[in-house]
Amino acid sequence: MGRHSSKRKPPYPLAEDYRGPTPFSEPETQAIRDLAMAQSFKYAISFHSGTESIGYPWGYTYDPTADDDIFREIAANLSTLVGAPYGQNSGLYTMSGSWDDWMYGNRSTFAFTCEIYGNDSAWQYEPGPEPNTWWEKGVSQFFNPEPTQIETVIQRWLPAFTYIANRAITEAYNTATTNITPLKTIVGQGYCMNVNVTVANKGDFTETFNATLYANTTAIETKQITLENGASATITFTWNTSSFAKGNYTIWAYAWPVPGETHESDNTLVDGFLIVAIVGDPSGLAGVPDGKVDGRDLTLIARAFSSYLSHQRWNPNADINNDNKVDGKDMNPAAKNYGKTDP
Repeated sequence: MGRHSSKRKPPYPLAEDYRGPTPFSEPETQAIRDLAMAQSFKYAISFHSGTESIGYPWGYTYDPTADDDIFREIAANLSTLVGAPYGQNSGLYTMSGSWDDWMYGNRSTFAFTCEIYGNDSAWQYEPGPEPNTWWEKGVSQFFNPEPTQIETVIQRWLPAFTYIANRAITEAYNTATTNITPLKTIVGQGYCMNVNVTVANKGDFTETFNATLYANTTAIETKQITLENGASATITFTWNTSSFAKGNYTIWAYAWPVPGETHESDNTLVDGFLIVAIVGDPSGLAGVPDGKVDGRDLTLIARAFSSYLSHQRWNPNADINNDNKVDGKDMNPAAKNYGKTDP
C-alpha cells in the first residue's frame, strides 16, 4: 500500500522498492487494511516524504476518477494552505496498489497523500565500506529533515490535517432543503393549496428531523421525516389561507439542523412569492390577479373545466378548492363573486 514501494512493483526482494511476496504481506499494511474495513472513513490522509506535493487517485492510470472535481477542489484548498503543488498521483509516475487507489476504489474514501519534505541537495556520495563502492551520503536528509527543522515541517503541514478533519466533521451531520415547488401561484382567500418541498440528508448517518414551510414569517406546517444518509424525499405541505390576509407572500422552507450540524447555509431555501387573492380571481397579466372577478376569470376556469392533474388542459390556478380537478365546485364560488372587486 505504500506509494513508493509500489512503483513498478519489482519482484526482487533486494530491490529498494520491493513489492512484497503478496498483497498486504506486511503486518503494517494489514493493520491499515483491517482498520479501513472495520470503519466507514469518508476522508483519509497519509503523510510521506521525498518531495513536496499533494496527490490523489488514480495512480495506476492517467484517467481521472468519477469524483475528480471533488479531489481537485480539496487538493487545491490544501495547496493554498501549505504552499505545495497538487495533482493526480499518476502525474508523478504510474503505480499499482497505492494506498490512495485502494482506499478510494475499495472503500469509497477520499484519500490523499501529502509529500511533506524533500531535500534535493542531500544527494551526496562518499566511499562505501568495501573497495570500489559508494553510498549516498546525505540520503537520510533527503527524506527526513534535520532535527531542528522537524517542528517547522509539522507546523507547515498541520493545516492540511485540520482541514480534512474539519471537513469530515462538518459533513457528518448535514440536512438541507433542495427544492420548493408550489402547485399553484394564486390561491383564493380561505382555500388551501399544496407546496412540495424536497429535503435531503447529506450527512453520514440516518437522521430524523423536522421540516417547516413558511409564508413570510408565519409557519404554515411542520412535518417530521427520517432519511438514510445520502437520501432525499419530497414532502407535500398544505397551506390553509383562512387566517391570511390577501396579498403577496414569500414562501420558504427550513430543514431543521440535527445535533452536531454546523453547516447550515443550505437548510433554508426561498422559492419566491405566492398570492392570496379574492376567490374567483385566478387570471391576470403575468399570473398576477387584477383584484376583480370578471369574464376573464370565468373563462380561465371554463377552459380547464373537466381537467385533472396531468391533463393537457390542466391549470392549477383554476382548481380553486384544491381537489386536483376542475369542475362545478370551482366554477360556483367564482360565479358567486362575479363582479366583486378586492377592496
